[in-house]
Amino acid sequence: MSLLVRIRAALRASLFGWIAGLAASSPFQIVEAVRNAGAGTRLLAYELAVVLGLWTVLTFAMALYWCGFFLLPVVWLSSAGWVARRRWSCIVASTIFGLVLMALRLHVWTALDHDGIGLFNFYMWCVFAGTFFATAAAWFAKFQRAAPETPA
Repeated sequence: MSLLVRIRAALRASLFGWIAGLAASSPFQIVEAVRNAGAGTRLLAYELAVVLGLWTVLTFAMALYWCGFFLLPVVWLSSAGWVARRRWSCIVASTIFGLVLMALRLHVWTALDHDGIGLFNFYMWCVFAGTFFATAAAWFAKFQRAAPETPA
């Protein structure tokens, strides 16, 4: 399988990962929007649409970033057969990588003094990252198993 075919498979897998991550983390974003609306105020459909629209754009940007900086180098360095043989290991390692990436990014070790905002933002991003990396790895491994191996 050529590098270009593997890159296309990685891009498709990232798209599926983004969709799954968006679906899994959107309820957290809705809860956050309702919570930030304050007591006594109504959350209008327009405000909720803006919140979900911004969340969609932000997660899409993160998915592109993660695909470019993490998934494409792995695709370039590993062969299709290696990924196909170690499918579950790749999925588990990718999920753990996404969770650790968010823990490092959001400074979870400062949980006792987290700027007064709590860890809800961390949970929301962990759900997105874990789902994104797990789904992208699963779809990429599936694409690698389904594609015929071409001689180098």
